[in-house]
Amino acid sequence: MRTETELVEAAQRHLKQTYNEDTLSMTVTKNEVRDGKGVLAVECTVSWNGTRSDWTKQFTFKDGQVASMRAQPK
Repeated sequence: MRTETELVEAAQRHLKQTYNEDTLSMTVTKNEVRDGKGVLAVECTVSWNGTRSDWTKQFTFKDGQVASMRAQPK
């Protein structure tokens, strides 16, 4: 089982590896991940190519890993 901190770290790794985004801040707004599956919702500020932007993102976890993500700019 993963702690909320581990889920946030997995989400940040996903953003870096998939989108090359650096996470500047991330606040959990909802954590419905149980036994490695479910949704982690966050508000975050990221930097991509030196440009900062604010987002609401939802990470869907399966088997303890990020399986998909939805994002909406703030």
